[in-house]
Formats: sequence, structure tokens, C-alpha cells
Amino acid sequence: MRRGRIRKSSCRFCLVECCNTQGGLKLPFRIKVFGDSHAMFFFNNKLVFDRLRLNEDHCNITGKSIPAASVAGFRPKQSTLRTKDKILEGLSKTERLTLAFGQVDLELGFYYRLLVKKESVHPDKYADWLADIYSEFIKSLPLCGIELALKGVNLTVFSTELFFSKYVSRIILSGNEAAISEADIAAALLSEDDQNGMHERFNANLFRIAGDVGAKYFDINDAIATTETDSAGPKSRIGSRRLSSTFRPGRFDHHLVDSLEVRRIHLERIKETFTKRI
Repeated sequence: MRRGRIRKSSCRFCLVECCNTQGGLKLPFRIKVFGDSHAMFFFNNKLVFDRLRLNEDHCNITGKSIPAASVAGFRPKQSTLRTKDKILEGLSKTERLTLAFGQVDLELGFYYRLLVKKESVHPDKYADWLADIYSEFIKSLPLCGIELALKGVNLTVFSTELFFSKYVSRIILSGNEAAISEADIAAALLSEDDQNGMHERFNANLFRIAGDVGAKYFDINDAIATTETDSAGPKSRIGSRRLSSTFRPGRFDHHLVDSLEVRRIHLERIKETFTKRI
């Protein structure tokens, strides 16, 4: 595979297959997205576009949201999900590409290593390790002529020990329950602020990687973080951000709530990322 820096297109808005224009932007505006299950909010049907008052003909997003896909799986011969193959297969006729991975690793893979594999893992070093794997994978992709954006992970939905421990137990401890006690799980869990700290460090690494390879970076955390008027839950410590209760799921899940607002934020942010001049 060809390696090296991504070549920037001489015309950032050029799309071969379209002939209509609006405000200097050729339409439809096509973006391909590959990510874990948290990328599902980029993919919409006609009814969602209609409810958001968006014109589906103006912004066409395709790709795959791959449940359980992880950055760790980008290592050689690591993934049984064929994530790397699916991305490579999807690069044909692609001019704009977004990769959105990492949430699964940070919220579940980290604890799998601590609890099941019994590894001594520090949050900062784990975030850095993931970023190194991600960087090597990105540099291995044949991206000549493709404009790339990296999406950072979201702030965590895990806010209470009970919710956090029950979810981690259900997802990663299947078949290992007898060997791992509830006390072991509770002792391993990071606080909400420390969990978010690991997410923020991972995102800082992604921002750096994007600069190294000539790609764009974006996340949505400024739009979903709590404000001073959000009184739900304990206050975060100075310098940290927490997810607003507006975007926390009511059901037993570690994804953001699936609302029109969450989908609007995703769609607007990805389009802004590719249309703004840098």
C-alpha cells in the first residue's frame, strides 16, 4: 500500500459526478464515513432528513457503522470484523472520507484489558497507544486524492458507578463472571472525569495526527457538554467537561441518546468540517 502524506486536492469542493451548484459548492456533497456503532448518527433515512428540514440531495453520506469495531483491531491480523477490509473496499470513487473510531476501545476495551486480561494499563498510556495504532493505520491507507477528516470520540455517558459497572459487566465479562467480582469491577472503574480525561487525551492525539497527515479534525463535544445551568448530577472538577443530561440515554446503553438534535449536530459538524477553508 502507498504510504505518506495525503495529497490535498487543488479544488476542495470538486465532485466529478455532480453538475448542480449552490453557493459555489457543487452538489450533491458526498462524504463517506466509516466508524464504530457511535457513527450511526451520520446515517439517515429520508424521514430524518425531512424532520431536520435538510435536503438529502445536497449532502449525501454513505459508508458503514460497524458495531464493536475498535482501533486496537487495526493492528495486523487483529480484527475478526474485517474493519480494515471494509474501509479499503469503500475507498473506490471516494473524495471525502471520515474515520470515527475509538469510543469502543476507551469505554470497553480499556476495562477488558484491566479485568479480563489482567494487564496493568494507565489511561494516558492507553490513549497514546491507541493513537499510535490509529496513526500507523491511517498512513497505510491509499488516500491520494481523498480529503480525510478524523472525528474525535464523545464525552462518556457513564455517570454513576452502578450504571457503569452493570454495562461493563454485560458487555465484556461474558463467560468470565465467576472469576471477576463486583468489587473488582468497581475498583477498576475510572471516575466520570477521569474517563473523560482519557477521551480528551485521545482526541488531542487525533488532532495532532490530523495535522501530521494533512487531514482535518472535528468532534462534537463542545455541542454536547454540560453548561453551568445544567444541574443534573455532581459538578465536574475545574478544567473538565461532562456530557449534558440532554444527551444521556434513558435506556441501558453507552451511546448518546438518538434524537433529532444529536443527528443534526453530527450532520452539521461534518459538513462544516469539509466546507470551511483552512
